[in-house]
Amino acid sequence: MSSTPPRVTLPRILLIEDEPAIADTLVYALRTEGFTPEWRTTRGEGLEALATLEVALVILDIGLPDGSGLELCKRIRERSTVPALFLTARADELDRVLSADTDPIQTHRGLGYSVRAA
Repeated sequence: MSSTPPRVTLPRILLIEDEPAIADTLVYALRTEGFTPEWRTTRGEGLEALATLEVALVILDIGLPDGSGLELCKRIRERSTVPALFLTARADELDRVLSADTDPIQTHRGLGYSVRAA
């Protein structure tokens, strides 16, 4: 009699990033670490996904084609307390995140540490 091991539900992480090269790398890294990534490319797609999916974390690009990731975070906060991690390669955008009028923001160096801490 063979038994099938129980299926483990992995934490789902919503990535909202419009740059395919960045998103592909993050999706690969998250899968490798055992997460279930869901990738969306716009604010609108991200909001739709949040309405239908249960996620443990949202990773947001600050500069999205249909608006600011900061504004998207404010919309998310109106209906959810899911942790959010901002993604940016530009120092001036990081300054805007740190001065944003949102819940306390923790900054971390290194994606792996930040995702595990959430």
